[in-house]
Amino acid sequence: MNQGLPLLIHIHDPNRTPRHFVVASNRWLIPAPRPDRRLIRRLRPSAWGGTAMPKFRRSMFTLTLSALLVALTAAPASAATVYATGFEHPPVSTAWQEYFTGQQFDGWTVTAGTVDTVTLWQDAEGRQSLDLNGSLDGSIARTLPTQLLTTYKVTFAVAGNTEGPPVVKSGKVQVNGQDVDTFTFSIAGKNISSMGWVYRSFYFTNLLSTSSVLQFAGTSATKWGAVIDDVKVESCLLILCPASASAVNRID
Repeated sequence: MNQGLPLLIHIHDPNRTPRHFVVASNRWLIPAPRPDRRLIRRLRPSAWGGTAMPKFRRSMFTLTLSALLVALTAAPASAATVYATGFEHPPVSTAWQEYFTGQQFDGWTVTAGTVDTVTLWQDAEGRQSLDLNGSLDGSIARTLPTQLLTTYKVTFAVAGNTEGPPVVKSGKVQVNGQDVDTFTFSIAGKNISSMGWVYRSFYFTNLLSTSSVLQFAGTSATKWGAVIDDVKVESCLLILCPASASAVNRID
């Protein structure tokens, strides 16, 4: 039982007028004055589930809600770019520069075979691009900072070395050693002045790692391979993520 503060008790008898009592002690009930009906009307529950909201607060709530709706329906901001390259560094002063296994350039490491940075032909952007086959199939890799449970979109331009066979060039992309994309490109009807660049993209979700290794590899089994340029990695905003979960590669 309450030891210090009085309690208001409402007693309702269907055969009598409802009465209110104040518990003044552990033993006594004192009739309470009849509640002021004007006060009850002022404190009656509103449509928002509580007491009536003052006019000023209602106005502020409406303005805040309106601003929130505008923010949610506005055009989304562009995705945050994590990394972008056109293989422009270091600049090549000749038609091409070959790199061998273990060598590095512009933050990339040649992990197998050889690759060429090339100025000989039309590029997707800038003045240099990368032939994934130097003297033979080659591959390059670099480590990217990634956040846990975050999806990334990788976009890159693809063409083919038109100077030799085969007609159809091929390559693949890996993230942390897992195949995430394979591609082919036909050089039929193409030449160094009109390479026919096309753009590809894929998605991967980084689950538990604070970094991810992105690797491109040539698989044409020749010294005239698939060519890539204008690589971009972006964190994927909700509005930009693919509708189908099957389109996303999940990387441990």
